[in-house]
Amino acid sequence: MFTHINQLASFTGGSTGSSSIDSNIASNIKGIWVPSSRLVIHSVAKPTAPKRKWPQLLPWLIEDRVLEPVEKMHLKLLGSDSESIKVLAVSKADMEQWLSQIDSIGATELHPDFMALPWHEGQISLAWQAGSNTELIVRCGQYQGFSGEAELMSLMLSKLLSENEECQIVACMNESDIPIQLVDMVSATSQEPNWQNSALDEVTNLLVGEFLPAGKSGIQFSGQHWASAALILITLTLAYTWLLVDKSKLQAEVESLERIQSQSFARLFPNVPIQNGDLEYTLDKLESDRFIQRDKLNEAVPSMLVALDEELS
Repeated sequence: MFTHINQLASFTGGSTGSSSIDSNIASNIKGIWVPSSRLVIHSVAKPTAPKRKWPQLLPWLIEDRVLEPVEKMHLKLLGSDSESIKVLAVSKADMEQWLSQIDSIGATELHPDFMALPWHEGQISLAWQAGSNTELIVRCGQYQGFSGEAELMSLMLSKLLSENEECQIVACMNESDIPIQLVDMVSATSQEPNWQNSALDEVTNLLVGEFLPAGKSGIQFSGQHWASAALILITLTLAYTWLLVDKSKLQAEVESLERIQSQSFARLFPNVPIQNGDLEYTLDKLESDRFIQRDKLNEAVPSMLVALDEELS
């Protein structure tokens, strides 16, 4: 279940905090919608650095676009296209304020409220913000949206329509609830957003990094991911077992070759024992002994020739 942060008071009898929410209700609240007016989606040129480095580059990419010092901003990479990347920026002070309001709920997701609206290519969705009769929210892209009062929305929607004349505005509200400033812009109406149950993209969840809930891993696994992990584990286990069997066979072959070599050595050198069961060491020592004998013989030959020469003379 999801609820808008503006609607928490309806569960607490008027209190803005979460401590007085019934425990049964609190345990069912998985996520919270937060006002889109408190955050901004920036579109910046795609970095030339490897994609894995992008999260580290976000502060430098948007530092000239935000009013507050970038170190006081919470940043989230939303996605990219061929030329740019989308970066969500929200004040850390706002994040801390929202978290203090939901401290006893245990929600694991925090999303901008424009994501509650439907979106399709060529469509702009418009709705009243939950719990408000003055604030409107707009979704104009997969990860793009904003909110504000009707007068401001009129200006911003006019600009969007001038950039794409084929785009249509769908008001997620009753026709009678459409602000007079926007009546001529709206092409169709639809049902109001379902604030409690919406299919969400984890990409826009703000509870990441330093705001990741305690006890929640930074990596989320779906059933498909667990199945893939299990398959990989089975494959690795089989590979390891095969290596053990193959190693055993290889060891047996090595031992067989060593026996053949030892038997051949015994036939060639029947009077030379294999020292310490090490055939290689024995061969090396035998070769060394032969070189020593040859050197001694080479040294003795000149002296023998000298002595023979003296005898003959």
